[in-house]
Amino acid sequence: MLVQNSYAKINVFLKIIGKQQDYHALCSRFVTVYSLSDCVLWENDCVKQFTLVCESPTLSTEHRIMLEQDNIILKAKNILESYITPLEQQLLNNVKITLVKNIPLGSGLGGGSSNAATFLKMAQKQLGIHLSHETWMGILKQIGADVSFFWSEVASANVSGIGEHIQPFNEPPLRVEIITPPFICQTAKVYHYYSQKFLQNNPFNPTVVQQWSKTDSQTLLIENDLHLLNDLSLSAFVLYPKLKEYAQEGWFLSGSGSSFFRLCA
Repeated sequence: MLVQNSYAKINVFLKIIGKQQDYHALCSRFVTVYSLSDCVLWENDCVKQFTLVCESPTLSTEHRIMLEQDNIILKAKNILESYITPLEQQLLNNVKITLVKNIPLGSGLGGGSSNAATFLKMAQKQLGIHLSHETWMGILKQIGADVSFFWSEVASANVSGIGEHIQPFNEPPLRVEIITPPFICQTAKVYHYYSQKFLQNNPFNPTVVQQWSKTDSQTLLIENDLHLLNDLSLSAFVLYPKLKEYAQEGWFLSGSGSSFFRLCA
């Protein structure tokens, strides 16, 4: 059995540039949160078909079953199969994956993308898959916008495009506290509403973002407020008014929500 942590992330800043095909182009600072992770367990030769089982101390039975039936790991597995040999496909289809969820769903902490990247890293190691860097990047892009960041395994990075351009950023570790309201923010819905209602009237300022890209995360969080740093807060707060109850001074929205974070004292 192979066991791997699948870490969360936060967005220190997130600015929307525009639309790129079916995704939104962005500039953002992603920071890995090593204090919060899911756990992925890989077992070989124990089943006759690929199996995904989800466990969680917080999910209801209904949500757990939904997560097993519609999971980004299944999407990653199906895409990967198109690029590997018949023998590797056979080995992959004798694998049982157990996903222990601790990262809240619909929280803006990247749990699903992290799970997909972790699964692919494990598949690469366990099956001895040899693909070019360019091929792996193409696979990651097909799966989802944030998967490339988690694949890179960097602690902090400036991320652009639709999430596929990763520039590692060297800075001291960021210690944060996270709270997650008891409801889910639908990522696609938050992005779509921002595109419809705010994108034209909230123009991207490349000069500001260039400066932010050179500034350490702690300084950015000390010197700015959540609405300035995160464009998606504009749409998320309209769609989910209860978020305002958690938007206290010093707290910042991660991604499309619903989680907030702040610097530890």
